[in-house]
Amino acid sequence: MSTKNIKKIIMIESTLYGVIRSILSAIVATLLYNRHISELNNISLDGGFTKTVAHNIPFKYIFNNYLKEEIMSI
Repeated sequence: MSTKNIKKIIMIESTLYGVIRSILSAIVATLLYNRHISELNNISLDGGFTKTVAHNIPFKYIFNNYLKEEIMSI
């Protein structure tokens, strides 16, 4: 194998690791985020409040994290 091929393989491998890390961290972060929102809503309802926080997926933070991890993996 030439040096050029090895560099190409290493670049593909590091990009793949970055994508896998981003997917796993997005899943874990979304689960934790929604769990904390659920706990917050339960505490608020127990305290007598009627408004609750909506559950959602934090796409902005996931995208920022993805960009950071891709840049770091290169």
